[in-house]
Order: sequence, then structure tokens, then C-alpha cells
Amino acid sequence: MKKNQTKKAFIIVLSIFTVISGCTRKNDNVEEAETQPLTEVTQHDRSAVATRHLPKDSRPEKLPEHLFASESEGGKTRIEDYNLMIESDGDNPVNYFNRGVFYMNSGEFRTALSDFTQALRLNPEMIEAYNNRGNAYKQLGMFKEAVSDYTSAIKIDPELSGLYLNRGIAYRNLEDFEKAHSDYDRSLELDPENRNAYIARGRLRLLLSDFEKALSDCSKALEIDQLSHDAFLTRGLAYMYLEDFDKSAADLNEFLRLAGNSLGNAAEVRNIIKNMRREPLY
Repeated sequence: MKKNQTKKAFIIVLSIFTVISGCTRKNDNVEEAETQPLTEVTQHDRSAVATRHLPKDSRPEKLPEHLFASESEGGKTRIEDYNLMIESDGDNPVNYFNRGVFYMNSGEFRTALSDFTQALRLNPEMIEAYNNRGNAYKQLGMFKEAVSDYTSAIKIDPELSGLYLNRGIAYRNLEDFEKAHSDYDRSLELDPENRNAYIARGRLRLLLSDFEKALSDCSKALEIDQLSHDAFLTRGLAYMYLEDFDKSAADLNEFLRLAGNSLGNAAEVRNIIKNMRREPLY
């Protein structure tokens, strides 16, 4: 492998992934394609989440379900509805958690931090709040703080695959690639069908110029989900660096077909397809 190939791989891959980091399909309610989803607590799950890890004598016998039925504007919950829930039951961590998710999905990450923090004051062992506050920190580029929150959640329940995936992504952004790799491995040990963990590890291996293993991870992700545009992108770039241009073009075109409408800069990927045969990679 030529000396400059690793550097050029890192620059191109980082550039492309920066472009697509927010290119998930509308209404997916995910922070980015490879992370644990942001999830509002559903009506069915509210009692379990609100009382998790709390002492028995502090658990409410029943949550006021009518507070969660307020919907408007075609079934979409408004911020006023969340405010009403908090005014009616300000000691329930679920209410702050749900409003925090609303702010996250609205792009108001700093405001979301405040609500997740309040939820944790009311229930210091609320895994969902640690996870989503970590996601908010990550969106703000505060990766050390994100690692801290994911680690706190892992201490409470070390068997959740998504927590290791999210912490691995934060470590990757801190360029602590060894810890990132370790977390991706652990995520897959706990959930061998976690296609996002395969994609994340594939991206990391691509950045490290371990192209064959990147191919393997992305192919496994596509066995699990044949419509994973991120897997096609990562595998397409790996094929490019292995100079298998036909397979690279096929994967990158499939990526554009699946995600093109939500891409901020599809032209950059198209230019790679157009130019990959014209310019050497080193």
C-alpha cells in the first residue's frame, strides 16, 4: 500500500461522512444513521421507564395516562402538550425525558440537555436519559461529555448493545480508535444482528485502511438490512480503494438511489463515481 493512501482515504471518507451525517430519512427520528435511535417513551412503556431502579416506596402506583393522550395538529404532540405534562406532574422524570426527545428532534440540543439533566435528577439511574443526553452532547461536538454519559448508562446496564455503539462513535470522533473498535466489538457480541454496529466498525476500518475487513462488515450489515444506504456507501468506498471500480460504482450508485433525495451534497458522491478511474488513489 502506498504511503499516501491512508491519508487520502481518511480525508475523502471523513469528507463524505461529514456530508451525510444527518442524511437519514425524514421521520426516522434518529440522530444519525449509525446511532441508537432517539425514542420517546410510549404510553405502553411509561410506567416501566418512570419507575426503573427507583426504591419501591417511591414508585407511583399508576401514572396519569390521560396526560399522555394530548395530541393535536394531525396527531403530532406539540411543545405545549409536554409543558402541560410537566406542570401537572413535575416529579415524573418521564415527562422531562419526553420533552427532551422533542427538543432533540427539533434540533434544540442545548435545551434538550437541560431536560435530560432534570430527568436524571429525579431518577439518577434512568438509562434512557443518559443515552439521549450523550446523543445531545455528541451533536454539540462535546464528545468527552458524551463518553461520560454513555459510560454511566453502561455501569447501570452493561448488557445493552446500543450503548457501546454510541460510546464507540464518540470515541471515534475523539480519534481514540482503539477504544472505538473495542466498543463496536462489544456491541456486536451483545447483538450480532446490530447492523448499525457493523456499519460503524466498517467505517472505522475504512478510515484505518483495513479495506477487506470494512467490506466484510458492510456486507454483513447488508445481509441484515438490504436497504442500508450507509452500508452501500462505506462498502463502495472500500471497493474504490481496493481498485475494484465496477463494484465500487455499483454500491455508490445504490447508495444514491436509496438516499439521494435526503443528501445534502449528492454531487460529491457522483463526482467520485465519475473520477475514480481517472485519478490514481496515491
